[in-house]
Amino acid sequence: MLTELQYAYLAGIIDGEGHVSIDRLIRKDDKKRLRNYCYRPSVRVAQARIKLLETIQSWVGAENASISKTGRESAYWCLRFKAHWLREHLPRIAKYMILKGSHAEIFMWFLEHQNTGIGRHGAGDAVWKERDEMYAKMRILNAYPSLAPVKVKTQ
Repeated sequence: MLTELQYAYLAGIIDGEGHVSIDRLIRKDDKKRLRNYCYRPSVRVAQARIKLLETIQSWVGAENASISKTGRESAYWCLRFKAHWLREHLPRIAKYMILKGSHAEIFMWFLEHQNTGIGRHGAGDAVWKERDEMYAKMRILNAYPSLAPVKVKTQ
């Protein structure tokens, strides 16, 4: 279990160096679906040096975060948190976030509703409309960070 200090540190790292997003993936299988896309929530941190990412991975456990190379000519390291870990811990991290708190709220909504309508008949149009709207909100926040509300912390 992480300490409150570690949760606050993770919030600072994600606020400053991290990326919180909902990725839209095009499905390329032969299954007949109403929609040829799906959404995958993602929280990642990229760094040129691996030490910080290895330290964070040791806090959360290797089964909860993975490290890989990324960027042009694999110049950076990327730590990706697993959704099952974020489902439990992001609310504790998000309370310390200043810049990306709105991103975290949308992300947590996706985690809660990610499997809604899974099965043979899938989710209804209302569920997909809501997913599409949340995806659009996240894209705007990531494209125009100055539009995101900033939480002012007072003690």
